[in-house]
Amino acid sequence: MGKVIGCGFCPETANLTGEHLWSQWFGNKLGKRDYLITRKEVDGSVRQWHKKTLNEMANVVCGTCNNTWMSVLESKTKLVTNKMVFDCSPSVLQAGDIAALAANAFKSAVVADLMHDNRPPFFTLFERRRFAKGLTIPAGVQMWLGSMATRRGLFKSHYFTTPTGTSCGFELNVFTYGMGHLVIQVVTSRWRKKAHRRHALPPVVTQAIAWDRVSVPFWPSDGTPVSWPPSAHLGDEIIDEFSVRWRNSRKR
Repeated sequence: MGKVIGCGFCPETANLTGEHLWSQWFGNKLGKRDYLITRKEVDGSVRQWHKKTLNEMANVVCGTCNNTWMSVLESKTKLVTNKMVFDCSPSVLQAGDIAALAANAFKSAVVADLMHDNRPPFFTLFERRRFAKGLTIPAGVQMWLGSMATRRGLFKSHYFTTPTGTSCGFELNVFTYGMGHLVIQVVTSRWRKKAHRRHALPPVVTQAIAWDRVSVPFWPSDGTPVSWPPSAHLGDEIIDEFSVRWRNSRKR
C-alpha cells in the first residue's frame, strides 16, 4: 500500500495541482537566488539539487481545495507570521492567531504524510475530509513553536512506533516545519491497537525539560496567549536532533 490517488482532502481524483511546501508568499518575498534543496530518502540516501526560486511543490491536492479553503488559510497565516518569519519579531499570539497557525501547520503535516509512497497515510480519510470541511484538528495532535537565528527552510516528516509487543504501544507522526526564522513541530499520536483507539484518548507526549528553552507548546490551546520566540534559538547543530527527538518515546 502506498500513495493516495487523487486529492488528499476531498473526493476529487483529477485536477491535481501542486501544493507549495513552503508558502508561495514566502518564496516570492525571498526572490530569485541559488537555493540548495536537500532531501533525505527513506533508505537513508541523500539527494541535493539547486534551484533559482523556492517553489517546491507536492501534487497531493486538487485545484478546488488549493484555491478555496487552503488559500484562505494561507492568507490568515501570513498575517500572523510574516514578521516572525522574516524579522524574528517578538510576538504574542492570541487565540485566533494560534488557531490559524495550528490549522495551517496541520495541513502541511498531512501534505508531508501524503508524500510518502512507502506506507499507507497516517491520517485517515475521515480526519482529512473533516479537516477540509471545518478545519477540525484531530485529537492526539500536539504542536510546539521554535525559532532559528538564521532564515532557512525545513520540511521533515517522520514516523515512529514503539517496539512490537510493547504494552500500550503507540505510533507517532512527527512533522517539523521551518520557514525563515519560524519553526513548528506537529506531533500526532495514536494507539497501535485499533481497539484502544476506539475506547481511549490518544497518548500525550511531554517534551524533556532540556527542550523548554527552545520549544514552546501552543496546541492544544486553552485560549491563553503564547509568546514567541522562545528564550533560545534552535541552532544548526541541534535542528536535526529536534526533528527526531520523539523516536524513542515510551509510555511511562
